[in-house]
Amino acid sequence: MSHRRRFHGFFRPKQRPKHVYLTRALLDQFSADDVQRLIDHKDRFLKYHWDYYNDLEFQRSKIADKIKESLLGSTQKDFIFKNGSEQ
Repeated sequence: MSHRRRFHGFFRPKQRPKHVYLTRALLDQFSADDVQRLIDHKDRFLKYHWDYYNDLEFQRSKIADKIKESLLGSTQKDFIFKNGSEQ
């Protein structure tokens, strides 16, 4: 009994090389100064966002009552805000 190939001519799968050798490895190169510069940048980045968050929180706290009144005005029935410590 003869074996029939399923793929003929242009349906053959592409041939892959048997061995692929990596001729060069790319590694990151940086100095101790680069590491310190990145740490300083990270610290400045975190401080900026922490200050930004705190400033927005302060602004929200100043107008919290107006925000609650606005939300209550847009509801269809009365809504009571519960304090996080009351449970």
